Amino acid sequence: MRFSKSAFPRIVCGLLVLAIFALAAHSQAFGASESILWSFGTAANGGAPLGGLISDTAGNLYGTTFSGGTNDLLPDGTVFELTPPSTSGGNWSESVLWSFNGTDGSEPVAGLIMDKGGNLYGTTTEGGAHASEGTVFELTPPSTSGGGWTESILWSFGVTATDGRYPFGGLISDSAGNLYGTTQQGGVHNVGTVFKLIPPSTSGGNWAESILWSFAGIGIDGAAPEAGLIMDSSGNLYGTTVEGGGLW
Repeated sequence: MRFSKSAFPRIVCGLLVLAIFALAAHSQAFGASESILWSFGTAANGGAPLGGLISDTAGNLYGTTFSGGTNDLLPDGTVFELTPPSTSGGNWSESVLWSFNGTDGSEPVAGLIMDKGGNLYGTTTEGGAHASEGTVFELTPPSTSGGGWTESILWSFGVTATDGRYPFGGLISDSAGNLYGTTQQGGVHNVGTVFKLIPPSTSGGNWAESILWSFAGIGIDGAAPEAGLIMDSSGNLYGTTVEGGGLW
């Protein structure tokens, strides 16, 4: 079950309405207030941020937008940074760190994770080298002030007939730097997977993928996972599927 582009605005608007009502209720009860840090309004700046945010130690915020960017007639989404004002009462500013172009990924839905070196990792639901079935990417910060960020495609889904396809959820990592996530389709039964990406043992090498689980569908186990995973201290993974299970 994949969402079309036209479905996302309805979903986003619905969530926004719920959020506004919730905010109003809490404001009346607890005196809460809201500040708009940034309004997405131009195609180049990104649009439809569906994923959550992360922050660094300086208070900068990082996220993705499903659409927007600068690369083609149908913009494929962005990775952005919001920088807090340097003085009290000032305005936040946005920097588009990366605009996807389809070949290197398209339409990110989930948020990002960051490692100790400030590198960002995420997924795109489409794009990549194999029939536009999604990617896992890394963005590396510039080595000199004012330079541009660099993107590396760690994995393009669809490399084999049973590989995962269309990762909607975000990533998690372990202490060894392995990345874990889900795909909404693909796998042995084409109803989704749980995957692991293993970093290269030598600098400049290729990442390797391992499919940890292929879902089998309704009446057997889950199907169509769209969220990410969590991991406990023993390395067990937990997640959800949109469909499947023992009940029709």
